[in-house]
Amino acid sequence: MPDDYPWLPGSARFPLADLGELAARLGSPVTFDRRGEVLWYDIGNRGVAPYAVGGSGEGNEVYVDCAYTLHGGYDLIMVAGSDDERYSDLSKMLSNIVLQHMGLEVAFALFSPNDFFLIRAMFFDGSQQHRGSIKVNGSEQTLCYEDEDGNYVPLLSGIKFDDPYGVTHHIKLVMDFETGYYVRLLFDDYIFSLADIQEHKSIAADIPQYRLELCQRGRLEYNDTAALFHVIVTGNEP
Repeated sequence: MPDDYPWLPGSARFPLADLGELAARLGSPVTFDRRGEVLWYDIGNRGVAPYAVGGSGEGNEVYVDCAYTLHGGYDLIMVAGSDDERYSDLSKMLSNIVLQHMGLEVAFALFSPNDFFLIRAMFFDGSQQHRGSIKVNGSEQTLCYEDEDGNYVPLLSGIKFDDPYGVTHHIKLVMDFETGYYVRLLFDDYIFSLADIQEHKSIAADIPQYRLELCQRGRLEYNDTAALFHVIVTGNEP
């Protein structure tokens, strides 16, 4: 049964128009970390339709492709612009989300040593933005989290993230938006407890919502490219 079925345990529910949760469990994009209840997922088969798409610089684009895939027949290619602010990005908003431990899992590949690939989870309460961010820095070969002051603090260094043949990385960030702290980060074979790290807060009048953002920022004069294989949002994380 899908996780939102009436008599299953769990304090946070998210309505589904179809059996998307059942498809997520049996269709198996949830292979990296099975904890939590799937609230929303995407494996590229709908193209960019589920997202708001942005970008800056010559050649920036996001498009659906089938050359590199993980779960199905499609992936999303994010191409950073070669000048100006040099990025492409995707964002997705979910409403009616209960404050809880929220997970954001992303499977991706970097084809060149970009400036950075950013994974960001945000909760808006009507007056403030609460956020946790992870930055995969291809050029500096560092994995960083954003602290409460908006600075990026290294967790790993000396890691070559990019590969011209598209080696897949899995990352999952879990945030506790009720208390205002990170919970944990999983990156490939690494597990980090971030339970003592506070989220970053800023003033924002957006309507209450959960929002995820994925941003590929490239190097000057390069159209650095990343492939996005799946995005999974979970709730009721331990």
